[in-house]
Amino acid sequence: DDFYVLDPSDTEHGVARAFMEDNDPATVVSESPLLVINGLRDVTVVPKRTQALYARLCDIGQVVEYVELPDADHDGAAIESVDLVKAWFADRLAGREAPNSCPDS
Repeated sequence: DDFYVLDPSDTEHGVARAFMEDNDPATVVSESPLLVINGLRDVTVVPKRTQALYARLCDIGQVVEYVELPDADHDGAAIESVDLVKAWFADRLAGREAPNSCPDS
């Protein structure tokens, strides 16, 4: 699969792979909802990796709103989503239920 530019398991002694496994967010359901924003032109965080993370989060029952920005690269996604992120957090702080984009939610 083309998830990586360089395969982290090929690094010396698998250090990068161990780091990634230890920091995998899709192993435990968080009490807090998540907002995942994916710039589809991102070459830093490959969109297929973000899509796979989203699918895994849904599989474990995490409440997650997933948003794809078709024309955004890595920096562009951060810039383009500012208003969306502000509104999402304002709704959480106001006690509004978090949207869940997961199928079967």
